[in-house]
Amino acid sequence: MTGRPLVSVLMPLAPEAAFLSQALASIRDQTLTGWELVAVLDGACPHNEKLLRRIIPATRLRIVERSAPVGIAAALKDGLRHCRSDLVARMDADDVSLPGRLRRQRDFLLGNPAVVAVGSSVHIIDERGRRRYVRRMCATADLRRRLLLRNQLVHPSVMFRREAVDAVGGYDERLSGGEDYELWLRLSTAGVLTNLDDPLLEHRVWDDQFSRTVDVAPLVVHILRARRAAAAHLGVPAPLVLGAHAGWRIVQSRTAHWALRTARTAGRAVLTPPQAAVRR
Repeated sequence: MTGRPLVSVLMPLAPEAAFLSQALASIRDQTLTGWELVAVLDGACPHNEKLLRRIIPATRLRIVERSAPVGIAAALKDGLRHCRSDLVARMDADDVSLPGRLRRQRDFLLGNPAVVAVGSSVHIIDERGRRRYVRRMCATADLRRRLLLRNQLVHPSVMFRREAVDAVGGYDERLSGGEDYELWLRLSTAGVLTNLDDPLLEHRVWDDQFSRTVDVAPLVVHILRARRAAAAHLGVPAPLVLGAHAGWRIVQSRTAHWALRTARTAGRAVLTPPQAAVRR
């Protein structure tokens, strides 16, 4: 590829990614042709690298290698530095982008300069790739007030403006989970966030997503700080922010308990407080 790509696709890879070939093929087969893939190998893995070089044309591939795993937030922060386009599409190694995804989101951002990030509704699929249901995401023109209550974007469905993300500090590499929601809250001070109503991604939900651990305490502190800043920018009174934060913590706690029960059923080791299993 000569010149700057139209879109940079940012994909972090844990060793031995189970569904990587399907994810890569979905990017290769996009109707938009001017893309590059920035793949962050979060830990050495010849298997992942072999698939990358076999499926993605060399002229479109940029591999960022990290000898030891550092976690998804740090991997994303590192990978973002290697993205050459101002429009960055997130992608996970176990999901599938529908063929028109990159074109639809790029066209939307080009036509709506006030929008800094756009996600989409998603098809929920299982380990065998079967569609189970559609998760409809709120497609109101401006999600920023709703974002104060809970996350409104499916992380691997999002395309964002790199300049805006850089301006608010990018991904916080200190976080081992919830890095997307914390970033969206900070990004809401830079512009509008929204979703396209049509599903543009097949989002895989499967048991191994619950094997990652996150230290909950620092996440709660960072989310509260980002919520307060976003609310102040929107003119939302502080007491409402504290109420929303308390409700969010209850939901997080219930989600963690559900994930722990899932882990027990699958025969995995039970995590000990203050850690909890969360989804990617």
